[in-house]
Amino acid sequence: GLLAALVVGLGVGPRAEEPGSPRIAPADAPNLMLLVWDTTRSMALSPYGYDRETTPHLAELAKKSLVWEEARSVSCFTLTSHLSMLTGVYPSHHGARLTRMFFDPRKTPSLAHLLREHGYRTGGFVGTNVLRAGTGMMDGFEVYDDECDPLVVDTHAWKLVHDVQSVMAELLPSFGGNGSPHWIEDFARPAPEVLERALDWIQVDDERPWFCLINLYDVHWPYLPGDASREKWVRAYEGSIDGYLFDSNGYETPSGEPLGSRLTAEDKQHLRDLYDAEMWQLDRRVHQFLSAL
Repeated sequence: GLLAALVVGLGVGPRAEEPGSPRIAPADAPNLMLLVWDTTRSMALSPYGYDRETTPHLAELAKKSLVWEEARSVSCFTLTSHLSMLTGVYPSHHGARLTRMFFDPRKTPSLAHLLREHGYRTGGFVGTNVLRAGTGMMDGFEVYDDECDPLVVDTHAWKLVHDVQSVMAELLPSFGGNGSPHWIEDFARPAPEVLERALDWIQVDDERPWFCLINLYDVHWPYLPGDASREKWVRAYEGSIDGYLFDSNGYETPSGEPLGSRLTAEDKQHLRDLYDAEMWQLDRRVHQFLSAL
């Protein structure tokens, strides 16, 4: 059976650990999935009473699921919160933080590690390089797919190009890219690619039960919904704010004025519309994925 746990709240491609000698899982061991909608706000979800039907498929799943009405993340940072979900300990114990993007699995083994020892096959598929394998996130996973950007961006030559462009962006705005002064590196990949790779792995002919971690990063800034969801959710707007927020090339801040102080009610509504459109789009994609299992 499938137990889907939905948590609302760079790699060099799929990586495989050396095979060990795990135990054989019981015949009735369930398949397990930890499916994370990264940076999702509960107040924007239909199951939690949001007045716009942004996540109808999630709402249907919630009707036949155990739903937590109150939940607190141990951290506001993706890596530390994911490691806590996988290890069951606070960031103060596993040691990872924004200024120390590393986890030592020898001190605190992850759920993937324990399940693999008990006969599960384990796979991780993530949509952000914040969860790249080098942080220690791949502990216990037979396959860990963290390829968010082309391989070239992990080289010293690319780092030099990136640094030069960053300096040029300070001098010439045309070199800036809405707060991200690089061309082919965006540190993330869309849900369809992540879900497709996860589905291919799940459907591999293997008699062992599986544990699958999936991280979806689509509703993280910038808010860039597709045409269909934009048409459905985004109302007419003529202001300067777009999905890149204050990093947008089109946003101008008067000298000495704090960022955000110029936002009007219309600006804020536009941002909510963009976010809702992203949420509705992700809900449809996850539904399609779960229906294909």
